[in-house]
Amino acid sequence: MSSHGVTSVEVLGRLRNLREITLRDCDITNVDFLKGCSRLEYADVSYCETLTSLTGLRGLGKLKTLKASGTAINSIEHLAGCAALDSLNVIYCRNLSSLAGLSGLQKLKSVNASYSAIESIEHLAGCVALENVNVNYCKNMTSLVGLIGLEKLRTVDARGSGIESIEYLTECVALECVDVSRCKNLMSLAGLSGLQKLHIVDADETPIDSVAWLSGCVALERVHVSGCENLDSIDDLEGLPNLQMVDASHTAIESIEYLTECVALESVNISCCKNLLSLVGLRGLEKLKTVDASHTAIESIEYLTECVALESVNISCCKNLLSLVGLRGLEKLMTVDASHTAIESMEHLSGCVALESVNVNYCKNITSLFGLSGLEKLKTVGASYTAIESSSHLAECVELEIVNVNGCKNLLSLVGLRGLQKLKTVDASHTAIESIEYLTECVALESVNVSCCKKFTSLAGLSGLEKLRTVTASNTAIQSIERLSGCVALESLNVNYCKNITSLFGLSGLEKLKTVGASHTAIESIEHLAGCVALESLNVSFCKSLASLSCLDGLPNLRSLKANGTCVPPDTQLCHCPKLKDLVLR
Repeated sequence: MSSHGVTSVEVLGRLRNLREITLRDCDITNVDFLKGCSRLEYADVSYCETLTSLTGLRGLGKLKTLKASGTAINSIEHLAGCAALDSLNVIYCRNLSSLAGLSGLQKLKSVNASYSAIESIEHLAGCVALENVNVNYCKNMTSLVGLIGLEKLRTVDARGSGIESIEYLTECVALECVDVSRCKNLMSLAGLSGLQKLHIVDADETPIDSVAWLSGCVALERVHVSGCENLDSIDDLEGLPNLQMVDASHTAIESIEYLTECVALESVNISCCKNLLSLVGLRGLEKLKTVDASHTAIESIEYLTECVALESVNISCCKNLLSLVGLRGLEKLMTVDASHTAIESMEHLSGCVALESVNVNYCKNITSLFGLSGLEKLKTVGASYTAIESSSHLAECVELEIVNVNGCKNLLSLVGLRGLQKLKTVDASHTAIESIEYLTECVALESVNVSCCKKFTSLAGLSGLEKLRTVTASNTAIQSIERLSGCVALESLNVNYCKNITSLFGLSGLEKLKTVGASHTAIESIEHLAGCVALESLNVSFCKSLASLSCLDGLPNLRSLKANGTCVPPDTQLCHCPKLKDLVLR
């Protein structure tokens, strides 16, 4: 049975055969009406915010599941006689300070009391069938003493709680997963030593200074110690045969050399380990797929040479890194982020036939894209603010979708993009290009940014591109936008500060156009916007020669219009633009 907004439920007490009841978010204060429901097995009274007592459940010997999360109860002592109880959820019970009532319930398997005010779990001591305990963010709880010796316990989630020790887990021989992350008072992982079935340990953002207690956990697959600022070594993970993932980012570790024998390792995150100088411990790990060593002090990635399964490498912001040697010929490598490094070349990527994404943004020493030639699966290239002079090495990258060469002051041409039929996005802003004629056959193109290209004079190259949605050409020397006339999907155009533009001819009839920025131009009229029925925002401020907005009256979707600094009369009104809310004329 289910109900919402119920206040009178006494009639339910007459249903002697009632087995399940759901009364979520109801205005009840107690469950006394259930006293006689001796066959009740399932009760859900979650988020009944006025519920303060579970007295009516006393002695219900067949009750198996109780959900009372988000209620105002301050005690569960009335569950003491519920011998069949196997699952209890009292999450977000802010008034609940004790689990008294659960002691000795021998069928109880799962307890979730997270975000409650409990101070102890000592009352779980005799719950011999217990498998899962969740007490995360129980700030008042300082100990796991009630879990000692529970031989069927598989999962403990105590993240964000006030616990100071986990030593009481020592005899929990079935334990598989422990989450004690963000426990600011936890100094040690003592208690986990030798647990043979332990698969996952999450101790992120704790003050622990060692992982020595994990050395005998032979089944361990995942270790999370990110943000443990006191941790200066992970040497004790040496030789763990099933270890697949290590996240030791934002720690004080200086070396990973002892990971060499962790032959099952697939993912390593050591980002922001400022003291880490070398990746020597990754040498020859044949199952390694992902490495994040960004923001470290490493000088080389040569030890990745034999990591034949490697798919993703992040070495961004490694200021001492000079070369990508170590990646050559890795045939499964799909993603490389080497942005903000001192590398001078990408030549070592030449044999990475599966490569899909390369980021070398802000690598100021790179002068060429050589190394990317012929990579047929390459989809994304980020080479902004590099010293590249040509895009020619991209010519055979037939899957290319995104190219960012923003801020490449020496780049003169986009010739390498000619005919790339899957290309969707090009950012060539702040470059020395004079033309985008080579984009003519890029039929999938959706977005082009050539802003602040001072030598750029024409949008020739965009004519008839039917999927083009966004064009940004502000602060350029273009004189016309007529080449956009066949761009039927165009939604956004920015030609602000294009001082040579005198007309918006080219926009007539573009029925999907939503945004136009043409401020600080020499336009004299906006008549060509009259049929742009989807237009929502127009900025023609400081167009000194513009005197009238009358052609906009009747545009049904126009919401914002800025025409200050023009010759448009300040009392102008657009009475037939029903959605216009922002009109700036002075």
